[in-house]
Amino acid sequence: MSPNVVVLGLIVAVSPLPVLAEVLSMAESGRVRPAVALALGYATALGAIAVAAVAVGDRASASASGASTATALLDVVAGLALVVVAHRTRRRAQRDPAAGLPGWISRVGSMSVVPAFALGVFLPPYVVAVAAGNEIVRQGLSGDLAWVQAAMFVAVACLGVVTPIVVVVTSPAGADARLASWRRWLERHWQGVASVILVVAGAYLATKGVVELVRD
Repeated sequence: MSPNVVVLGLIVAVSPLPVLAEVLSMAESGRVRPAVALALGYATALGAIAVAAVAVGDRASASASGASTATALLDVVAGLALVVVAHRTRRRAQRDPAAGLPGWISRVGSMSVVPAFALGVFLPPYVVAVAAGNEIVRQGLSGDLAWVQAAMFVAVACLGVVTPIVVVVTSPAGADARLASWRRWLERHWQGVASVILVVAGAYLATKGVVELVRD
């Protein structure tokens, strides 16, 4: 298992906006099913990226110099893009911690299962997820090994959206108080957390890409 795939999966997992959506869904509606649907949509989107990466890896050899250079360049570009987004997110957070909340946040609690699933499809941090797929391609694996990497990435990346559901379902006593506490903290700090995560992810990808270019 590539450590880079695990690291990128963890970066996706700690992305605060999807977790905030899950917490709001359960806190406002008092129901778990829409939150589960959102998590399934999230996993479906990430799974599609992982499956595409395995398919591309089957067609192209990551050991070939051309493919290796392309994957390294993609890492550099993705890393720089994340740093730019992090800078903009940080500036918004400094101006007004609550100003950056998306408009759809207010509707999460009233969503039924189908809209919640659709929202989950759009919530993953796609730049990081594609970078993880790029890393799977770069490994040049085929068959079961490639699918294991893909499955592991999706499982790790979904920890953030699954954990609140598991906690609420397995410990219903005091769930309302926990959800309210999580909601207050996430609404106040999600932009700051997101900017830090984006900087770390961007620096990680850009550095990895440069190292791979030099090595190749």
